[in-house]
Amino acid sequence: MFDTRSASQLASLFDHFHVPMFAAQRVRPDAPFVFVCANKAWCDVSGVCPSDMRNADPSDLLPQDEAAAVQSRFADCVAAKEDQRYFECLTLPHGLRHWDILLQHAPVRSGIDRVIATAMPVLQDTGAANSRLVFEDIRFFSALADLQLQNLVSMFDAAQKSELFCANSSERVATLSGICRGVQRAVEDIRKTVRRAETPARHPPAEQAQSQNRATRHAAADTGGTTLRALAGSCDPDFNREDA
Repeated sequence: MFDTRSASQLASLFDHFHVPMFAAQRVRPDAPFVFVCANKAWCDVSGVCPSDMRNADPSDLLPQDEAAAVQSRFADCVAAKEDQRYFECLTLPHGLRHWDILLQHAPVRSGIDRVIATAMPVLQDTGAANSRLVFEDIRFFSALADLQLQNLVSMFDAAQKSELFCANSSERVATLSGICRGVQRAVEDIRKTVRRAETPARHPPAEQAQSQNRATRHAAADTGGTTLRALAGSCDPDFNREDA
């Protein structure tokens, strides 16, 4: 899915995801890694312009020591040929930010070594440290789940357009694709619930407990309802149809 040689096509694929993403590659083992592109989410959070990412050496965007560390991370991912997750502090146009980064090795057919990065900004600690870490893990893994589900949906869509399935199989694949989209909506429900929970309280202590209870009931009802509607709708097109 991410082995296209076109930076524009790759950036267009990345823009399907809400999680910040970018790609980097090297043309041969002894060459340095350069950035290929980034999606809008990454550019919005980091402050780096999309055009500045194209074919840029990390040292063009980062201090020398940070650029060297980034090069080393990319090389380690390619050498291991497996996912690498780590926390990193980078100095970017929007300031010094901490990131929770997952690198995935995505080699290109021509022999180019490419890495795909999903980079979640680590929020400042506004509550207990353990609660913050739980929130960060939920946000990270829900974004990763969304990425993998989108990969499945894209493969299903490509296979259907290529007419690789007979009529019966095509219907089953369409159903599976619909279920994947339903699960994506469920994942987004989880992320919205976490964002609501992270919002600083604006009520006095006595009112805060009542407000949190109302928010919890609302979140549970909304998340469950939306998820069930999405899953049911993916399997039965008539499920979401209003009664006459």
